Amino acid sequence: MASNIRILTDMFDAIPRPLRGMMLMLVATVLVIVMNVTVRQIANELHVFELVFLRNLFGFLLFLPWLIGAKNNPLRTRRIGLHFGRAGFNTVATLAYFVALTLIPLVQVTALSFTSPLIATLLAVVVLHETMNGRRWTGFFIGLVGAVIILRPGIREIGTGQLMVLLSTGTWACALICTKVLARTETSLSIAAYSALLQVPIALAGAVFVWQMPSLRQIGILIVLGGLAGFIQLSIAQAFRDADATLVLPIDFTKLIWASIAGYLVFGEIPDFWTWIGAVVVFIGVFYMALQERKDNGSNKDE
Repeated sequence: MASNIRILTDMFDAIPRPLRGMMLMLVATVLVIVMNVTVRQIANELHVFELVFLRNLFGFLLFLPWLIGAKNNPLRTRRIGLHFGRAGFNTVATLAYFVALTLIPLVQVTALSFTSPLIATLLAVVVLHETMNGRRWTGFFIGLVGAVIILRPGIREIGTGQLMVLLSTGTWACALICTKVLARTETSLSIAAYSALLQVPIALAGAVFVWQMPSLRQIGILIVLGGLAGFIQLSIAQAFRDADATLVLPIDFTKLIWASIAGYLVFGEIPDFWTWIGAVVVFIGVFYMALQERKDNGSNKDE
């Protein structure tokens, strides 16, 4: 068994890094939609507060062996307040996202979630005082137009589901800014450890008011969800390490394809034409910003 795993590992390591990064992102996109479908189905049985708490709890328990086996103490920090803030933003983002999955079509949730890099970019300018040139601002406004196309305010009512996705992407963007600041002094393991540890009590604060004892089947599903969430995050992080963002981001867009297929086959949802158009425009904006950032970073290295 160990020799077979070693062979598979060697074969995976032999794959060129850019291709490996693209493969990892493709796997992550499929698993995201599998997780979303599962969440929507089990959310009919358990309140989302309890759902988020149990998913975080089982995710933390699965992460615990890495935490215990760490050579250096990953919980040593001088920035506990920022860790709490990041965990809080992540918890709210997950709660809002799960609520949205129960209210609007899977494709629309996926399409609107692409706006997260746009909000994170704006926050980086306002909070971290990062600079943006004209071309990157162009990409930002292109993405913003795409979000407007998806929502179409004034033409149709913006409901609770759409607002929940925007809340989720906004708070997730805030968590990304916290991550950027923490990464200056904290290790990746420390950031991940505190995220896993602190999200459990934060989510519990809401779950206690709606608690019902889950069945063994539900516990099994939630353990799988916790494992999936962790594996997805690791896959995405490694994908961006192995391949340039301009190679990885187009693969991330395939989530819309998988969401369309899953929404139709599992829930009988017909993809909305304008949602697709808006998602394409958002992606063009995000991709253009990533392309300009790559060029800017390349220019800075040359200097």
